[in-house]
Amino acid sequence: MKYRRLDENKDYVFGQNEQDFVDEKTAVEQAIYTRLKLLYGEWWENIEDGFPFFEQIAGQSGTEEKLQAMDLVVSDRILQTEGVLQIVEFERTFENREYLVYTKVNSIYGSFELEVNF
Repeated sequence: MKYRRLDENKDYVFGQNEQDFVDEKTAVEQAIYTRLKLLYGEWWENIEDGFPFFEQIAGQSGTEEKLQAMDLVVSDRILQTEGVLQIVEFERTFENREYLVYTKVNSIYGSFELEVNF
């Protein structure tokens, strides 16, 4: 798997030819991150793709039932990412209206950890 590299600000990198791309574990990790940050309907090539943040998460109360529903949406999006085999660990916190996910993922290239906040 090959994926466009993200810089320290999580923006795509351009202009350095092959150095603009990553592969293996890093590619899967960045694919998960960008898939979780891509909003539903945002991508012009497929408006049916994207993470339903505004449709299913934003504005929800922090009740345990709602948080579990959010966890399912996030974990489904991770599991549908190319190269992902399974989620080994999944933890979330919800404080001051910030939903933070920590996950450990097994991919076809090995395991890695990832944190994403919303």
